[in-house]
Amino acid sequence: MQLAKRRIHNSLLSLLLIVVLLLILDFYGTPVYRMQVWSGWILLSLIVFLLLYNVRKKLTMLPLGRVAFWMQCHAYLGMVTCVIFLRHINFRVPSGYFECLLALAFIATAATGIFGLILSRIIPKFLTRRGEEVIFERIPLHTATLREQAQALIIDCAETTKSEVLFEYYQQHLAAYFFGPQNVLYHLSGSTTPWHHMLIKHQTFCRFLSNKEQEYADQLQTLMKQKDDLDFHYALQGMLKAWPFLHFPLSFVLFIFSLLHIVLVYAFIGDI
Repeated sequence: MQLAKRRIHNSLLSLLLIVVLLLILDFYGTPVYRMQVWSGWILLSLIVFLLLYNVRKKLTMLPLGRVAFWMQCHAYLGMVTCVIFLRHINFRVPSGYFECLLALAFIATAATGIFGLILSRIIPKFLTRRGEEVIFERIPLHTATLREQAQALIIDCAETTKSEVLFEYYQQHLAAYFFGPQNVLYHLSGSTTPWHHMLIKHQTFCRFLSNKEQEYADQLQTLMKQKDDLDFHYALQGMLKAWPFLHFPLSFVLFIFSLLHIVLVYAFIGDI
């Protein structure tokens, strides 16, 4: 409930800021080129502030406010920036090659930002429904632990039952599975097809085992499920980790293009 109230509050503040900025542009926007100048400088100021979020994330040791607060400002001001951008181009496709390139840079930056915002909202909900919470950087360690447990299990089975059937099955069908992340694209798409295929193959194989071997096979199946949950976390958390490496470079390119755009505007128009 508190989160919903905060989102409503932030959305209303963003809407109020949009209305104020649009009123300012309408007031000073006569003739038309003045509106473009004013909206251009407002747009650049907003872009600079949005870039400061990445700087704040790097300077965690300085008392510049909580990163979560900066993230909220970044998200909502990003929406404000999109509206000002549309007003700046007067809701039309820009003319000229460089203006189109600049517009594409803005659209790409905004699109990746919105995509990342959506991911940050929906992925945590999926993660809490699947397996135990795990830190992304510790996933390789958890993978190694599961692999060691699986190997110890099949070795113990071979020594206890005097049969290497489960050991050979593991080497042929599961060794690569426990070695590292698997089925990343399937997990990103929400598909459980690889797991169901593996489960069916495993259960079919278990029909030919002795009762004692069956007990070990059931324990191995539990480890297989834990590994599948771990791969799910790896895929989704990896997506959350990866998208900023696309969004932030695009933001910097947009900033450089914006500066060049200002130089070209004042060079060709002169003193406005």
